[in-house]
Amino acid sequence: MRAAAFGLTLTAMLLPAFMGPAAVAAPDPGAFDGTWDVLALCPAENGALGYNLRFTAEVKAGVLHGLYGTEGKASSMTLDGTIQPDGTATFAAKGLTGETFYTNAKPATPYGYDVTATFKGSRGSGTRVGGTRTCNYTFVRH
Repeated sequence: MRAAAFGLTLTAMLLPAFMGPAAVAAPDPGAFDGTWDVLALCPAENGALGYNLRFTAEVKAGVLHGLYGTEGKASSMTLDGTIQPDGTATFAAKGLTGETFYTNAKPATPYGYDVTATFKGSRGSGTRVGGTRTCNYTFVRH
């Protein structure tokens, strides 16, 4: 009987080694889905006045789409990209400039830049990448 108990104990100790690593749950690509309030704060720089943009964005299956203003019109911007399951994100911002005193460019001049961001729970923050201006982004899920 003692040998049988030892065999069961040895089997119980070795069995997990043969089963391989524990299954890890795949990250949820929809973890950040929903409606988000977006605020872009762009302080005065290079002789242009500062401004801020407030708009909403929708995230579905991790893909974000936001629109400020009316697409194709002066003073507009689209923000598009993917939020990874770990919360990292890169978005493309594209649009047409507004008044000259905010941009040092003629109204309706096309522009584009990237935004890198990090999301956790119902909040996110990001920064403009490239270009001549600093812009900081905040995201809050409804």
